[in-house]
Amino acid sequence: MIWRRGDGGVRTSVIAKGRGLKRRHARAIGPAACKLHAASRPCDELIPRSEQRAVRGGHQLRMNNYQKANAVLRFSRGDSRDGFSVTGTGYWADWDSTDQVPARAIADGRIARFGLVDPSDRGYSHRATLTTEMQRSFGSSSLRGTAFVAQNSLNLFSNFTYFLDDPDNGDQFEQAERRVTTGGRLVYRRLGRLFGRHVESALGTQVRYDRLAPVGLYHTATRERLSTVREDRVGQSLTSAYGQSDIEWTRVVRTTLGVRTDVYAFDVSSNNPANSGTGTDALVSPKFAAAFGPWKGTEFYANAGMGFHSNDARGAVITVDPKSGEPAERVTHSSGRAARSWACAPWLFAVFRQP
Repeated sequence: MIWRRGDGGVRTSVIAKGRGLKRRHARAIGPAACKLHAASRPCDELIPRSEQRAVRGGHQLRMNNYQKANAVLRFSRGDSRDGFSVTGTGYWADWDSTDQVPARAIADGRIARFGLVDPSDRGYSHRATLTTEMQRSFGSSSLRGTAFVAQNSLNLFSNFTYFLDDPDNGDQFEQAERRVTTGGRLVYRRLGRLFGRHVESALGTQVRYDRLAPVGLYHTATRERLSTVREDRVGQSLTSAYGQSDIEWTRVVRTTLGVRTDVYAFDVSSNNPANSGTGTDALVSPKFAAAFGPWKGTEFYANAGMGFHSNDARGAVITVDPKSGEPAERVTHSSGRAARSWACAPWLFAVFRQP
């Protein structure tokens, strides 16, 4: 058996068999996990004597070893009234997960307060985007357009229940996603007057399409996939249109009135056909806001409106629990009723001015 200690953490490679400890999972099980799982066989039998000092007393700590790289490249011409720009970004990261640990294991000294059970929990993520923006002004009017494409991926390995479901391999699981997003927005603005008051009006439209191929949940051990819990390919689109007007009634009273329409469509193709399906929904959301002040450096705001959040498309078509095989209850998506809500909130803000 080889047990290596790295920067701020522990890496293990165990080649051994013990009662209740299978070879496959043993390759990366840490000393703390050994104490929790293979209680019928002392860990000293699986760990070299030269390394046993680091195990006794639970002196096994873990730092997240977070490493990342960011990159931004931008080209632009013109100014804020008439110009365009192209921006590219990149993000890469990996880290060791510092997940939750059992309180009972800390209380009886099997692991330290900042210890760990499964040293193979880890995460990887990267994202790349390309965005272009354009604006043209025509007297008191302007037109602004934005288009973008983004690609991102995620692999996250976690283990919250240790050996509860699978005493042999452990309960580690992987969440994985590969997503490509495209979209754009076009906004027309105009300055004018209404009843002799200054008005700024805007009309806009927005489109977005997400393709997830695949998005999945897998049972793993030491970051190796053992089985597929669920794997889907999802396409989802959002098309929106909105209009709003900001009116300055007096120097101390301003209002905003707007309305927005959203149309959402999705298509889910699952590894279990029973959990596949399509759907479409639409929602109209009015909104109102008012601002009063400032008086002696203080402003009052009041907002009221209707909003919504989109549920996971997979939850809208699910019929069978992918893990247990039992019937599953779908989330409600018809007409957005389950996700629709009204909100009304007054706020008090202090405005600080330079003398």
